[in-house]
Amino acid sequence: MKHSDNPKMLLKHTFSARLFHWVHLITFVVLLLTGLSILAPYLNWIVAPIGGLKPAAVVHQYFGLLYIAAPLLYAILKFKQFATFMKRISTFDKD
Repeated sequence: MKHSDNPKMLLKHTFSARLFHWVHLITFVVLLLTGLSILAPYLNWIVAPIGGLKPAAVVHQYFGLLYIAAPLLYAILKFKQFATFMKRISTFDKD
């Protein structure tokens, strides 16, 4: 782990990993809200600020692409970190 500017703190995740997680979180929340409003008519008030169901469907499609593309792009651009992560989560010990 690298040290941060504060000598009492260690950086657990790189900036790129934190950025990826924030992008993924934001896209998930947008997909959740637009998807719920498309699925359940009584929740249409959620997408009223962006113009209703038609714009919500378009936003939902684009954010769906981003939700899929972000991890793929991260895995390609940061392959060493991605491979280390995959190795860590797929290695099990006896307990």
